Parts: sequence; structure tokens; C-alpha cells
Amino acid sequence: MKIGLAQPDLGYGGAEAAAIWGLQALREQHELTLLTLDRVDLERLNAFYGTSLAAGQFRVRQPAAGLGRLLKGHRVRRAFFQRFCSGVHKEFDLLVSTHNPLDVGVPALHLVADFSWSPQTWWELQGPLHRTALRSIHRLAGLRTAYGLLVRWLARPSGRDLFSGQDRIVANSRFTAEVLRERLGIEPAGVLYPPVCGAADPLPFARREPGFVCLGRLRPEKRIEQIIEILARVRDRGHRVHLHVVGGPLASGYARSLRRLARARGDWVVWEGERIGREKWELLARHRFGIHACQGESFGIAVAEMCKAGCVVFAPDRGGPAEILADRRLLFRTTEEAVAKIDAVLRDEALARRLSAQLLLRGGEFSAERFMEGFRRTVGEFALGRARSG
Repeated sequence: MKIGLAQPDLGYGGAEAAAIWGLQALREQHELTLLTLDRVDLERLNAFYGTSLAAGQFRVRQPAAGLGRLLKGHRVRRAFFQRFCSGVHKEFDLLVSTHNPLDVGVPALHLVADFSWSPQTWWELQGPLHRTALRSIHRLAGLRTAYGLLVRWLARPSGRDLFSGQDRIVANSRFTAEVLRERLGIEPAGVLYPPVCGAADPLPFARREPGFVCLGRLRPEKRIEQIIEILARVRDRGHRVHLHVVGGPLASGYARSLRRLARARGDWVVWEGERIGREKWELLARHRFGIHACQGESFGIAVAEMCKAGCVVFAPDRGGPAEILADRRLLFRTTEEAVAKIDAVLRDEALARRLSAQLLLRGGEFSAERFMEGFRRTVGEFALGRARSG
């Protein structure tokens, strides 16, 4: 069967991981094509995600002259990508979108990775945390309308109802499934967690450094400044912890503002930049704690990675990260609550050791093997349903 996997960007995240591991899962059974706007660096992708894909196991289909890579703005890129996929879908027996519902004119399998495709829902969950020029567009009705018309023209929707039952909608977490039901009236066909593949064996808890790691792109919605504030207050309570910030870009305006903030606090914040593969996992494996501050995320693959490395992770009590951690002792709503809960765990090493073992076990639920098994089953069920419907 000829299958097209549609994933516009190949950066860091659960949707990208689903696309790459989706190729890995199906490469021996089907003729695969990756549809993307991004440059495909197979060596980097294998190093980043832990896959073993080889040239010749799938084709790559992109807009001519790399036009997609020139476009800026998520909604504009997504609209252009939909238009591109609509023009090539006839080349495939089945199309799978690993990054949200995609209207290509025929029934398809859609993995819901976040809510950027539903502007109002996205804005309610995360929009206020995104300090970009698009905030003014969302606030001003005239600009919002003009922007929406531009996006709609680029996307060229077919008019199909993607949620009528002909397409298959799969959520990346129970939290995402709940939002789909309660806010959008969409009943997903199931939940498929993104894959997380570790590359280093965790050290015993006693041999780890008593420091924290945070992972992810250095963007305002990640609220790294809150993480620095939380740990500064934890240090004020007598805990000599440090923080490794893993991610980029380090040259952005936001990153520069974070460095200024960190310098004002002391030298306990270490800027690691991007770390991939074994280098990243070895850093996680030798630290006791992790921390995350982004709110309203649909999944939170960085939190799952830290769990899989055996870190005791603290995160907001709303969204996918709370579902991953599944322990109220690790979840916070305010800076003050975070400081109090971290302080309690740091003062009880036996508790911290138990939580580490608990999260290490929990991390196994997000394995690449489980994802591939679920992905093959989901694709097979959808293909069978399509065949029966004629």
C-alpha cells in the first residue's frame, strides 16, 4: 500500500517524533512517502529520535524550489502545507497527518498533536503565553479577519467535514481527547501517545547530581523565567541546586533576556544549548530532577523524556504533563506552590528515590515500541475501514 505521511516541520516535538517513528513502524510493509516543508537530514533525524531509517526506505515529497521553507508564521505554513498535500494526495492509497487535522479532499487519518489548527481553542489554552506579533492579530478583530481570509485562501479547503466519521481522529493524550470532546464536540477514535526513545541507562539515584534539567525550545510559552524564579526561591530555602537549560536558540531575544535574569541570580544556571541523542540522555541520566513550566500543552514530550531518564519532574497541573506525571506531589499551579512541593521532596531523599523509580516505570508507557505497535494497528484499522466502505 502507498502511504503518505504528512508532517510540515521536522524540529523537536511529539508530532515530529510520531512522523519519524511512523516511518520506522511501516517501512517494511508499505511504500512510504514523507510529505514535508522542511529539509530532511536523515543522519540528524536518526540521532535526534533514536531511529534507524535508511535512504531508500521512503521517498520525500516537498513543494518545488523549497518554497515552503520560506514561509513564516504557523497558520500560514500550515495552510500552504494543506494546499500542497491536497495537490498530491492522489499519489497515495492512504494519507496520514501526524500534525493535526488536514483537509486534503478525501478521508484521512489525523493524529491531533496540539490545537493550533483550532485558533479559539488554542488561544484559550496557550495563546496568552505566546508573545509574538500574532497576539495583536488575535486582539484586533479587523486584523484577525484579514489574517483568517489569507489563511483560508492559502489552505483552499475542500468543504469536507473532517469530523463526520469518514476520517479517523486520534488524540496524543487523554487531555487532548477530553478537549476535543468538551470544547469541539469531536469524539476521537482513540489515544496514541507519541514515542520516546531513551539512549542512555539511568544512573542509580544516589549517584546523580542534585540538580535540575529543563528541556525544550527557548520560547516565551515555555516560561523559563518562572523556572529560574522557582529554583532561586528553592535555593533561598537552603538547597544548593543548579539548573541545566537544554534547548535553543541561544541567540534569540528571549534567550538573551533569560541570561540577564540568570546573571542577576548567580552562576547556578548552565546554558547547554541544543543536545541530541546520547549526549542529551546522559545529561538527563546523571541528574535527579527535572522541571517544566509550559501550561496547557497537549502532551509534553520533554516531560516524558525526563521521566524515562528517571528524573523526578515537577510541572504545571494542567495539560498533558500532568497526565504524564500523574502525581499531585509533583504538580503546581503557582510559583509558591512549586517552591513548597520541591522543597518537600528535596528534604525527603527516600521520597525522592521512590518518585524517581515510579516515574521511570511510568516512562515505559511512552516507549517507541508501544507507539509503533499502536500506529501499525491504527493505520491497519483505518485502511480496513476504507476498503469496506468502498
